[in-house]
Amino acid sequence: MAPSSVFIVDDSSLMRQRLRLLFGRRSELEVVGEAVSAEEFLEAYPRLRPEIVTVDISLPGMSGLALVAALKADPEPPLVVVITNYPYPGFRMRSLEVGADLFLSKSAPPDEIAKAVAALATPRDAGDHQGGSRGMG
Repeated sequence: MAPSSVFIVDDSSLMRQRLRLLFGRRSELEVVGEAVSAEEFLEAYPRLRPEIVTVDISLPGMSGLALVAALKADPEPPLVVVITNYPYPGFRMRSLEVGADLFLSKSAPPDEIAKAVAALATPRDAGDHQGGSRGMG
């Protein structure tokens, strides 16, 4: 089974590097791109069409929540994982309301972040993805 393509959207170069390394250790995931802003991501999205997009809530320009909503308006949307420094219940609820498939805290153990994103990848290929939104933090 081919790995699921992942695109990382985060304005922190350290976080992008951390996620790229974490996901690179998982055979189910392949990082195909990264961007510092929603606008930069949206330029690459039509060409790459990643299966999974990780999004930080706090981005320069368009917010991460606005990006999630825009992605979920696509007729064939990717799975979207919000990974944030703001794991507050209000942000979690709003993220899930706009369509995030998963909500994670950047302070969660790194292996848990990688495992949770990899778990999203697996059911889609198997055809038994139940949909719905999950959050952990």
